[in-house]
Amino acid sequence: MTATLTYVVYSAILTWMSYIVGSTTRNRLWTLKGYMIGMGNRDDRDTTAPPTTLSRRVDRATTNQIESFITFAALALTAHAAGVDNEQVAMGAMIYFWARVGYLLLYYAGVPYVRTVVWFVSVWGQIMIIKALI
Repeated sequence: MTATLTYVVYSAILTWMSYIVGSTTRNRLWTLKGYMIGMGNRDDRDTTAPPTTLSRRVDRATTNQIESFITFAALALTAHAAGVDNEQVAMGAMIYFWARVGYLLLYYAGVPYVRTVVWFVSVWGQIMIIKALI
């Protein structure tokens, strides 16, 4: 498997993990009541605790990760299928992945301005892939 495809897999795992973190914080799975809500049918929405600042932040970060991953995966898989999976594409994929790890951690921590800079770094990784495709 190429480095680019490896980073697609890593990014998919990162996206999945952001879902898990979101569910954990939203339902407070570390408590018995939260565990029962998280593992139940969720028919009774009145039992769900109100969202915390952290859970809202994690939900926004997860939504952003999903939106970003769709574009990244499309670009990386297109580059691979088109036979232009070169060092530039692999570097773009690596930059994207590590920037997204940093972005999610900064978003969870509530760090506003640095988070935006790191987001732009992840976009730059995607631009590197686009440049290889064009």
